[in-house]
Amino acid sequence: MNRTTGRGRAPGEVAPERIKIKDIAGNCMVSQTTVRRWIENGQLRASRLPSGHYRINRMDYRRFLEEYGFVHRKRAVDSKS
Repeated sequence: MNRTTGRGRAPGEVAPERIKIKDIAGNCMVSQTTVRRWIENGQLRASRLPSGHYRINRMDYRRFLEEYGFVHRKRAVDSKS
Protein backbone atom coordinates (compact mmCIF):
# COMPACT_ATOMS: atom_id res chain seq x y z
CA MET A 1 0.00 0.00 0.00
CA ASN A 2 1.23 3.49 -0.75
CA ARG A 3 2.26 4.91 2.62
CA THR A 4 1.71 8.49 1.56
CA THR A 5 -1.90 8.25 0.49
CA GLY A 6 -2.88 4.92 2.05
CA ARG A 7 -4.21 3.82 -1.34
CA GLY A 8 -2.85 1.98 -4.34
CA ARG A 9 0.68 0.64 -4.74
CA ALA A 10 3.94 2.47 -4.45
CA PRO A 11 6.34 2.28 -7.42
CA GLY A 12 7.97 -1.14 -7.49
CA GLU A 13 5.28 -2.76 -5.34
CA VAL A 14 3.94 -6.05 -6.76
CA ALA A 15 0.31 -6.74 -7.64
CA PRO A 16 -1.69 -8.51 -4.93
CA GLU A 17 -2.49 -12.22 -5.25
CA ARG A 18 -6.20 -11.40 -5.05
CA ILE A 19 -7.80 -8.68 -7.14
CA LYS A 20 -10.86 -6.59 -6.35
CA ILE A 21 -13.86 -6.36 -8.68
CA LYS A 22 -13.31 -2.62 -9.19
CA ASP A 23 -9.75 -3.25 -10.43
CA ILE A 24 -10.91 -5.87 -12.92
CA ALA A 25 -13.74 -3.62 -14.10
CA GLY A 26 -11.25 -0.80 -14.70
CA ASN A 27 -8.78 -3.02 -16.51
CA CYS A 28 -11.46 -4.56 -18.74
CA MET A 29 -13.25 -1.21 -19.19
CA VAL A 30 -16.61 -2.62 -18.01
CA SER A 31 -18.83 -1.90 -15.01
CA GLN A 32 -18.46 -3.63 -11.67
CA THR A 33 -21.93 -5.08 -12.30
CA THR A 34 -20.59 -6.79 -15.43
CA VAL A 35 -17.73 -8.34 -13.46
CA ARG A 36 -20.21 -9.59 -10.82
CA ARG A 37 -22.30 -11.09 -13.63
CA TRP A 38 -19.22 -12.91 -14.99
CA ILE A 39 -18.66 -14.32 -11.51
CA GLU A 40 -22.30 -15.34 -11.03
CA ASN A 41 -22.38 -16.98 -14.49
CA GLY A 42 -19.23 -18.98 -13.71
CA GLN A 43 -17.11 -17.25 -16.33
CA LEU A 44 -14.74 -15.73 -13.77
CA ARG A 45 -13.78 -17.72 -10.70
CA ALA A 46 -13.84 -15.78 -7.41
CA SER A 47 -13.78 -16.23 -3.66
CA ARG A 48 -16.30 -14.53 -1.43
CA LEU A 49 -15.11 -12.91 1.78
CA PRO A 50 -17.17 -13.08 5.00
CA SER A 51 -18.11 -9.45 4.30
CA GLY A 52 -19.72 -10.54 1.01
CA HIS A 53 -17.09 -8.91 -1.21
CA TYR A 54 -15.42 -10.92 -3.95
CA ARG A 55 -11.71 -11.39 -4.57
CA ILE A 56 -10.30 -12.93 -7.72
CA ASN A 57 -7.03 -14.84 -7.77
CA ARG A 58 -4.58 -13.29 -10.22
CA MET A 59 -4.08 -16.58 -12.10
CA ASP A 60 -7.84 -17.10 -12.46
CA TYR A 61 -8.08 -13.58 -13.83
CA ARG A 62 -5.31 -14.29 -16.37
CA ARG A 63 -7.11 -17.45 -17.49
CA PHE A 64 -10.33 -15.49 -17.88
CA LEU A 65 -8.57 -12.84 -19.98
CA GLU A 66 -7.05 -15.45 -22.27
CA GLU A 67 -10.23 -17.51 -22.58
CA TYR A 68 -12.44 -14.54 -23.45
CA GLY A 69 -9.92 -12.67 -25.60
CA PHE A 70 -9.27 -9.63 -23.41
CA VAL A 71 -5.95 -7.89 -23.67
CA HIS A 72 -4.77 -7.42 -20.11
CA ARG A 73 -3.44 -4.16 -18.84
CA LYS A 74 -0.32 -4.72 -16.80
CA ARG A 75 -1.36 -3.15 -13.48
CA ALA A 76 -3.64 -5.79 -11.92
CA VAL A 77 -2.17 -8.84 -13.59
CA ASP A 78 1.56 -8.30 -13.15
CA SER A 79 3.50 -11.28 -12.01
CA LYS A 80 5.56 -11.02 -8.87
CA SER A 81 8.83 -11.26 -10.74
